[in-house]
Amino acid sequence: MSQCGSCNKIPKTKSFLGSAFLPLEEQGWPILDTFLRAHPHPLSGYTLSCLAAWNATYQYQWVFPERGTLLISCLSPAENKRYLLQPLGLFSKESQKQVLAEAGALKYPLRIVGVDPAFVQAFPDFAAHFSVSNERDNYNYLYQTEDLAKLAGRRFSKKRNLIAQARKEYSWTVETLSDTTIGECRTVVKGAQSERHDAASPHLEQETLAVGDAVRLFPHLSFDGILIRIEGKPAAFSIFEPQNADTMVVHFEHALRAFKGLYQVVNQETARAIQERGYAHINREEDLGDPGLRQSKESYYPMRLAEALVLTFSS
Repeated sequence: MSQCGSCNKIPKTKSFLGSAFLPLEEQGWPILDTFLRAHPHPLSGYTLSCLAAWNATYQYQWVFPERGTLLISCLSPAENKRYLLQPLGLFSKESQKQVLAEAGALKYPLRIVGVDPAFVQAFPDFAAHFSVSNERDNYNYLYQTEDLAKLAGRRFSKKRNLIAQARKEYSWTVETLSDTTIGECRTVVKGAQSERHDAASPHLEQETLAVGDAVRLFPHLSFDGILIRIEGKPAAFSIFEPQNADTMVVHFEHALRAFKGLYQVVNQETARAIQERGYAHINREEDLGDPGLRQSKESYYPMRLAEALVLTFSS
């Protein structure tokens, strides 16, 4: 049985894994948003806003193969193959059998990406048909909001010094992003791109596209954020949203490197804004295996990392 009758009004795509998946289009957002909020995932990619922002790259599709179970598929840009995100909800024995049977009929090994270790523990018989590997590059970094907002103690002395130096060189104002100011984030992105002297990686190009879609869709989704101005001009921003009842996830954060210490400033101002909203934890997503990004995220002393597994069909 379908999760809701209105799904029948949305044009279906070609069958995948024996089910007629739906494109991630706006008419289906309320159904998805309700279900995703009822089944929060520890990784950042399982919110409607995140899926919508990255949809141009990953071409997400979704289906309720049974009431209480959601399957989301994604396209791998590098391989041009369709995979699954972790199944959410009930995921009954019948649904498991269907996925396994259809996986065996694929011309390539099915991969299930962004998997929480708890899923493997909850469905051991299903997981036994897959090889399981850690995907360290996609671990999410979880922080205490208070740590990033106050930067107290010796371990954050370098961060405080950079912000102090910034305060001597320039002053800034912070405002909450709104439907009328969200477009100014594009100015920051373009400015940051002009500061780069090396060729942009495919991921950076994809992120630029995702930021553009997040800006465009901002009024229609649960995005929140801040904009930092220097001398009245946009210089940095962050876009975030609630991931669950006590965690805010920061999806995008950009700053002009011409202003020394501005990345440390926007990091702290973002944490302060999130603290004001009453969230105890911050998810600052993954490092994608980038050494500089990993060092930066580790330098803020995460409370823990949310693991990401990949399941690859074997039998």
